[in-house]
Amino acid sequence: MSINLPKESEGLGRTAAGLPWGPPLIAPTPGVNDGSAALVDGFTPTRYELAVLAQHYAEKKNQIDFQVWQVAQVGSSEWRSSDFAAFRMHTILQCLGDAEFDAVVGPIDQVWQDRYAAAEEECVRCTRCGVLFTGSLDDACPSCHVADAATKDLDPWRSTVQVAPPNPPSK
Repeated sequence: MSINLPKESEGLGRTAAGLPWGPPLIAPTPGVNDGSAALVDGFTPTRYELAVLAQHYAEKKNQIDFQVWQVAQVGSSEWRSSDFAAFRMHTILQCLGDAEFDAVVGPIDQVWQDRYAAAEEECVRCTRCGVLFTGSLDDACPSCHVADAATKDLDPWRSTVQVAPPNPPSK
């Protein structure tokens, strides 16, 4: 049985060689590459419904991206969900046009930009494990418990932050 998935699901599949059948390589991501992502034949959304969907996917993508930024790591489900939301928003943008799309998604993006700014004011990032935490440069990381490893450089993907691998387990 084949599932009629949207074009935004392409490349985010869960089966061998990207085929619609076969043994799963990774678990399905609800709403991205499982049965709940299947298209409904004969359904055409209204502009209002597209705006609501744009808000939903903007919120979802920002929420995932913020969480990834906080912990400096990502799982396969998160990257597929984030990419799917971006692809879906692009499709909606093509339907609504730039001005209407920006009017709908702009306020959501602003809220998240404000959250990033607030986190940057209050937080430091551990240079050992990459976790973002509230504290000062002298505080020990609550995740790896290393002291004096904090930095105000909060972008884990820039080369200025060298996230060291964790210590190997002691024998």
